[in-house]
Amino acid sequence: MFKKAILYWNTIIHLKLIQIIGQIKQRTPFKRTKVPIDISIEINPLLGRWIKTPRKEKRMINFKEFKFLNEIFKIGRAEDWNSITKKNLWLYNLHYFDDLTSDHSTKNNEVYQNLIDCWITDNPPFYGIGWDPYPTSIRIVNFIKWSIEGNILTKKSVESLALQARYLDKNMELHILGNHLFANAKALIFAGLFLSSNESEKWYQKGIKILNDQLSEQVLDDGGAFELSPMYHSILLEDILDIKNIHNAFNKKMEIDLDKTISQMIFWMKGMCHPDEEISFFNDSCLGVASKSNDLIGYACDLFPEKSGLIRKKLELGLIDFDNSGYSRLSNQDAVLLVDRAEIGARYIPGHAHADTLSFEMSLFKKRLIVNSGISTYEKSELRHNQRSTNSHSTVVIDKSNSSEVWDSFRVGRRADVINRESLFSEEKIIISGAHNGYSNLKGGPIHSREWILSDNKVVLNDYISGQGRHLVEVVFFLHPLINLVAVEENRVEIDLEGNIIGIQFNHLGKLDVEDSFYFPEFGMHKKNKKLIYSFNDILPINSKTQIIWNS
Repeated sequence: MFKKAILYWNTIIHLKLIQIIGQIKQRTPFKRTKVPIDISIEINPLLGRWIKTPRKEKRMINFKEFKFLNEIFKIGRAEDWNSITKKNLWLYNLHYFDDLTSDHSTKNNEVYQNLIDCWITDNPPFYGIGWDPYPTSIRIVNFIKWSIEGNILTKKSVESLALQARYLDKNMELHILGNHLFANAKALIFAGLFLSSNESEKWYQKGIKILNDQLSEQVLDDGGAFELSPMYHSILLEDILDIKNIHNAFNKKMEIDLDKTISQMIFWMKGMCHPDEEISFFNDSCLGVASKSNDLIGYACDLFPEKSGLIRKKLELGLIDFDNSGYSRLSNQDAVLLVDRAEIGARYIPGHAHADTLSFEMSLFKKRLIVNSGISTYEKSELRHNQRSTNSHSTVVIDKSNSSEVWDSFRVGRRADVINRESLFSEEKIIISGAHNGYSNLKGGPIHSREWILSDNKVVLNDYISGQGRHLVEVVFFLHPLINLVAVEENRVEIDLEGNIIGIQFNHLGKLDVEDSFYFPEFGMHKKNKKLIYSFNDILPINSKTQIIWNS
């Protein structure tokens, strides 16, 4: 009971008062504020140019049959929109109506109008998961995008859209904040510009106020989104590009200049992608959710044609240190390392945080080599817990513990703090280092320090664990599923990366194990891979050296 009380205290102490009040309200029968349903409203005419947004993948296989999270389900009855057999995230995706921004939707206007009509009929006001503020926010934006791109919203659809905006206005996600509140504000801005009434103007002003308040908080000075997830960073970047786009479309001048913010966010996104131009897996990140980086870059170039050369400019080799968010990119002609020397994220909204401090990912010859495990679910489960745990990341695990106390699906108690962060760049090599105190609660107070050294054909990792007493220390590396093991020796493995032989050498009196594991590149998907564990049970302090060597 005492341990549980400490866990709750370490979780709650970081929350804002408005979140605590909101969380209490969410646990009452009155968590939703109902609004009048009678509404009559018109659409504003377009006065400027709307840029076509990144296309989403078509998820409707047949009419009312969908594939989300790699699971197929058909909506046969009205209650299936809230099916108890489907996970909440699957149902959220169903209610997003992202298909309206797929290429398929513009060619099948009548089919999607029928789908919209079905949703309105089967989902009466304020009932069901579809009326949660987050899917409502995304659906409002998608309805509007679909209409702006030349499709017809019936009078019934427009009135439903307005009712959704009215409801959202009174049910903002103040208990969560972060990306959810930003999505709420974006939807109010879209509805406020698209629809014409005194009420819609109030929605717009409320959305803009939240935008102004949140932008400087949610986007760090180095361009990174404060939740420190490359996936959610890309989502937030697209949100901001969309807000710029709709202001242009209705010839509405913005009070806040988004240009610098967008440029910085694009640079951060590019810096946190592998050479395959897909995002890295730090915190809650995987593929198939956010728009691809190339699509977002193309979208930004269409919005800012005069800056397209700068937006598309390739990253220079060497060291890029995002010192506000805590990530770093080390690169030369052969290798790219993406390194996490970051805090877990915004302290009052750590729901998408993992216990991944001092983990890293590495690409070699433009192919992923060392990875973090990714995510495949948000459901409360052992799988979700494991995917957030230190043991699912390429870093050091001490005494089978987590460096930060991840629990439930979206909670964090005690958190690791990063200390002694240093960087050195020369023509011969790049050296960066950092330490964290996430294990200091263990007996003997272990502190993990890690140093990365990148030179022409070698990466050296030096792990130093200070403290006292005997501890089990495991140096963990996850290999990408495409990597093949060629040879396994006592302290060394040789791997084949599409014809290139790479050696991984461990230099300590430990034991090397190669285990079967899983890689989770998308929701609802897993792929077999290999996990290298170099372990030693020894008395602190301990030094461990790992070398990754290849022929250029």
